[in-house]
Amino acid sequence: MADYSFEKAHEILRDRRYTAEKEALERKLDLMNKEPEYAQIEMALLEAGRDSLTAAMTRDKRKTDELKKKIADLSKREVSFLESKGYGKDYLQPNYYCRKCCDKGMVGPEGAQVRCSCYRQLILDCWREESGLSSAGFDFTKFDDSLFSDDIDKEKYGITVSPRKNAEDNLKICRDFCDGFSSDQPDLLFFGPAGSGKTFTCSCMATELIKKDIPVMYITAYKLFSSVLSFGAFDEGREKARITEELLRKTSVLIIDDLGSENTSEARKSLLLDILNERESNNMSFPCKTVISSNLSVSDLYSYYGERIGSRIVGRFKILHFAGDDIRLKKAKEKLTSQK
Repeated sequence: MADYSFEKAHEILRDRRYTAEKEALERKLDLMNKEPEYAQIEMALLEAGRDSLTAAMTRDKRKTDELKKKIADLSKREVSFLESKGYGKDYLQPNYYCRKCCDKGMVGPEGAQVRCSCYRQLILDCWREESGLSSAGFDFTKFDDSLFSDDIDKEKYGITVSPRKNAEDNLKICRDFCDGFSSDQPDLLFFGPAGSGKTFTCSCMATELIKKDIPVMYITAYKLFSSVLSFGAFDEGREKARITEELLRKTSVLIIDDLGSENTSEARKSLLLDILNERESNNMSFPCKTVISSNLSVSDLYSYYGERIGSRIVGRFKILHFAGDDIRLKKAKEKLTSQK
């Protein structure tokens, strides 16, 4: 997943830069055809540029200084011409999607460049696309309470209200989380059996938060660990791991789906604990919230991940119990019935 996301992000940046620069060149060629005066200025700039390169190669300082002044004067004439004709001084500049990095994905001085925020957002978008969130159409309006039973059966469902009432209560908490998103909101843990609506709710929350321009990283537990720990030791692999970890630690909302489905190890436990600790620390400076879904019970979390992680989650997260019959199985049966 991670390799695809990085490759896709680079491809999008290349396409953005190519399109912006191609359109700028087309505007320039069109203007040269329509405006002879501008064409003369442009040809003089090209000639001066070639002469300047020759002077630099022959180390002719006097000629180089003369040509610098000539190029500066011609550039001023170009701007004056564009403004006099109502084009605006930036008319011939590429309209980059991101002005900070000119769609290169890097900002900062030479030798000390860092990844632009637009690049990090692209990685999040590509992850979301691969997860299926971009095309699945998950949102809270798709919630169907008819899929949940009205029966109150604590022995069967493990709750003292009906599955429908439980689902409605959970939905309200999650909508309130999205509507009033802030550092004061609690982190959320969803636990319950497969098919009880945990992944659907996670997906709806991601969709709602993205609509509000809140950065969201939605990732399964398996891919969370493999995207960081599987990269190689070469420079490219280290950079991918570093960017991925930065997003895991600092993205406004991290949604980890299906925690406990992955094979555990000490390295994975250590990474998860570090991420949770740093996100808690970051939340003191800016909203940095975590949502986790798991088929594991609270007691199983302790057994699977150990005391430090179990107590960290239980002590910090608001716990929502998802209960009821398997919705996916119920939908499948209804579909088969309707096809008969």
